Amino acid sequence: MSIRLEALDFGRLGELRHLTYPAVWSTVSQRFASSVRAIATRTSDETAGLALALPGPSGQFELLSVYVLPMFRRIGFGTAMLRALEEDFRSRDYRLGVHFLRVDERDQGNARFFIAGGWSRPAVHKLICNSTMTQAFQTPWLTGASLPDRYGIVDWRALSDAQRDALGDELDGRIADDVNPFLHEVNCHWPTSVALVDNDGGVVRGWVITHQIDDGTLRWSCSFVQPRLQATALIRALWLEVAQRQRAFPPLADFIFTIPVTEERMARFALRRMRPWLSGLAYACTTMKRVA
Repeated sequence: MSIRLEALDFGRLGELRHLTYPAVWSTVSQRFASSVRAIATRTSDETAGLALALPGPSGQFELLSVYVLPMFRRIGFGTAMLRALEEDFRSRDYRLGVHFLRVDERDQGNARFFIAGGWSRPAVHKLICNSTMTQAFQTPWLTGASLPDRYGIVDWRALSDAQRDALGDELDGRIADDVNPFLHEVNCHWPTSVALVDNDGGVVRGWVITHQIDDGTLRWSCSFVQPRLQATALIRALWLEVAQRQRAFPPLADFIFTIPVTEERMARFALRRMRPWLSGLAYACTTMKRVA
């Protein structure tokens, strides 16, 4: 089979958008159309794969995706595109490539591909959990959650300016970006984004911020309760409220959420208690390679 590699500019990528992930295409098309580097692999009559990368600061580049159509896999197309991109950046004095990848619990083929290409062993930084509304309402520890009379759950957008200001002062410099609600509320799914408040004074004690990522999936982007309350079951009551609200939108049958491995209590809970009720578990990882 004769193949050829071809460098493409953004103007020619529209017809190949099916060869990368929707989130990658959105990022490239909205923010990096002028700087994206693309390599396609073509047979005599078909485009078999596409690799995309972005230049970054300090001699680094980010590999966004390497995708090969299923019928053309395991015959070297992916490796050829990866090497071509590495050489492209090396020739322009870039030294280090970084790639953020998803590794499924039961399929480590993606990780093995990069290791075989000289990239570092992927380092896990988040758990990626997938589930469905059906599974959620079959989960005993979720459906049995209750909220003490001391607390209430309200719409996130119903918080007053005073509540938001007080929360902002409390969080200032003392919370990770992953769980900072003010960094996630833009374009959130308002009907299912909620806050846990103390009924005596309205102090915000926790939250879940969500985003609709496609026609059938809601991402629970950011969930948190105050550290001193994390040993309680309050987060389960918050999750149950979100699930009940999501169920009011039947097309949104699936949901996804991530847990940083630095949140050890939550990571252990996910692996021990959530796993039987998940439709999928994967790991968000980082791999790197020095190209010069």
